[in-house]
Amino acid sequence: LLPVWEVRSPCSQACRHLVALRLYGYHRSTPEGDEFQAIDTLSIQAPAAATVLSPLARAGVEVPTSLDGLALRDLRPLDQPDLPGVWLTLSGSWRQGAQPVLYGQVVYIDPRLLGLRSLLTWSSPNRQWPTWVDLDQQGFPELVVNQSVGLEPDLQAYTLAGGGNSIFAQRLVAVDLLKGVLTGPEQANYEMALYLAQNGLWSLAQE
Repeated sequence: LLPVWEVRSPCSQACRHLVALRLYGYHRSTPEGDEFQAIDTLSIQAPAAATVLSPLARAGVEVPTSLDGLALRDLRPLDQPDLPGVWLTLSGSWRQGAQPVLYGQVVYIDPRLLGLRSLLTWSSPNRQWPTWVDLDQQGFPELVVNQSVGLEPDLQAYTLAGGGNSIFAQRLVAVDLLKGVLTGPEQANYEMALYLAQNGLWSLAQE
């Protein structure tokens, strides 16, 4: 995998940003050394301001309607041993006053089908990286993005779905964390407990 960078000029800071990822495979060995051939290329687009700032907007924070310079400037592994393929996250950061936001994209590389694809754009106002967590103890772990602002929790979870014989069939699907699995009076009590806890009535919620 070869990241392709572009450098802005003139520029004083954060001048380098990602514009593409290129995937190469081994071709042959020659007296001059190993040769590789291009397999796939993924063009990197800056995320939309509405996506990056949506957690702040949901929390009632006043945000600009448009932003310039939301580039992706870093690349790091996002692997988990139980997952198929190779996972990366590309990232960038933005700040409004004392409120920093970490944002990025999740990229999946399928070494079997020899392709790469961006599956998710994420944003975290408290600057936490996405993490794999096995929420239901079934199948593959889920990807959790912490979008909390202040004390009110706001977690987004995504489950891995698809696969098969096409890299485009692989996708991350949002999970509804508030949907209960109870029925009847138990479900009503559960929903009331959530309501009381969200309003700070901890003892009543516990009961």
